[in-house]
Amino acid sequence: MLHRLVLAVLLASAVAGVARAADTAPAAALRYHAVTSADGVLLNVVESGPPDAPPVLFVHGIGQSLLSWRRQFEGPLAGQLRLVALDLRGHGDSGKPATPESYREACRWAEDLRAVQRALGLMKPVVVAWSFGGLVAMHYVRCLGTRELGGLVLVATAAGRLVSPPAGPPSAGAVRAGAAAREMSSPDLRRNLAGARDFAALMTARQPDAAWEAESIAALLRLPAYVRRALGTGTLGPGGVPVTTNADLATRLDLPLMVIAGGRDALSDGRALAYAYRARFPAAQVIVYEEAGHSPFAESPARFDADLAGFVSARRAPPRAAD
Repeated sequence: MLHRLVLAVLLASAVAGVARAADTAPAAALRYHAVTSADGVLLNVVESGPPDAPPVLFVHGIGQSLLSWRRQFEGPLAGQLRLVALDLRGHGDSGKPATPESYREACRWAEDLRAVQRALGLMKPVVVAWSFGGLVAMHYVRCLGTRELGGLVLVATAAGRLVSPPAGPPSAGAVRAGAAAREMSSPDLRRNLAGARDFAALMTARQPDAAWEAESIAALLRLPAYVRRALGTGTLGPGGVPVTTNADLATRLDLPLMVIAGGRDALSDGRALAYAYRARFPAAQVIVYEEAGHSPFAESPARFDADLAGFVSARRAPPRAAD
């Protein structure tokens, strides 16, 4: 009973945080949509901002939700750009299929993003992909190419080994995150809760606001353990070919690229990540937020929003991978 009570309190706190956030913006500022993907999964989507402004499609990290981007949706950026975010399959209010292939096949994730594009009429959006979202963005590139994208912003992600920072022993944070992930994959809800608490503590170097931890834990608990287990069984590309790295996609990224990393990221070495991207994509815009952790957009929202708005406006030249 105790763990159920704790879970109820966490969820209630997260809901209250959402309600408080909604109170800070006009009632019509957020527009929700239910989009059906190619394989029938219902996707929860939200948008804000002028419908005729340049579109930006946000893709969250593992165990999180579209709520991760609320500082962008509630702030001045929503007055400049058309902001769209979805709950990925298995996450948040989106559908949670029981079959492992629903998560193993790269092209299903790619088709989810394309379904949102087509349902909302997003013409060449800039995709902002955070952490696991970077892997989803690479699934899109692998399965669908880049023709329908206007640019890519990778946040705190190696994008499924698109780049490989210099090898070294895993950090204490990475070891702790791995242990937390195993706890969240257990069929025991008490272990899920313990893992979610531990993982949420690693997502930032500093708390963005009072509601962040409760919202992050609630989101982590909405990703079922069976989905986590399916995600750990490998990835299949087009034709059922196993995919273990995305390094082969570097030469196909013929679109503007910006990379943002956190200098105090507990889950990976942000500076090493930035170095790897600069070496592989010399023309890309690569930025390290020295005081931020794994969630730069939430920890330094004003800077992130300014960098994103500038990138969308400039649409820098394609990165052209180095030889």
